Amino acid sequence: MGKVGYLFYKGIGVARDAERAEYWYRRGYEAGSTRAMLDLGKVLAARGDIIGAEEVFSRGAADNWGPALFWLAWYRMKRRLGRGRDQTLALLERAATKGSPAAKWILARSLSRGRFGIGGVPRGLKLMWASNAERFAVVERHRAEANHPA
Repeated sequence: MGKVGYLFYKGIGVARDAERAEYWYRRGYEAGSTRAMLDLGKVLAARGDIIGAEEVFSRGAADNWGPALFWLAWYRMKRRLGRGRDQTLALLERAATKGSPAAKWILARSLSRGRFGIGGVPRGLKLMWASNAERFAVVERHRAEANHPA
C-alpha cells in the first residue's frame, strides 16, 4: 500500500495525485507499515498539516522508533514550540541514542547554536566535534579498505 502511495505521489506509471497518495499511505500506515508512516507524515506536513504529521509520528515515537522520534522532533522545531522545547530536546536525544544520524547532527547543531538554551552550547560543540570525528573515521576506514582489499 505504501508503494502504491509512492507511485501516486511521484507520478510513476500513473498521473501524479497527492490525494490518492495520501489515501494509500494512510492505508499502509493503518496496516502497520513504518515506511508508510514516515511517508504519510511527510505528505501531511507538505500540505501544511503539521499537527496531523505530528500525530502520525507520535505513534512511532511511542514505540521508541528512531526515525519517528527524529521527524516528530523536526516538525516540533519547525513550529517553534517555546514551551515544548524540553520535550523536543528529549525526542532528539532519544532519536540520537537510537542511532539516527540526522538526529545526532540536528541535536549537535541546535545545541551549539543555543536553540535549547545557552547552557547547551558547550555540549553541542562537543557533539559536533564527535560527529565530525566519527565521520572522518568512517571515511578513513573506507579509504584503507579500498587501498588494501582483503
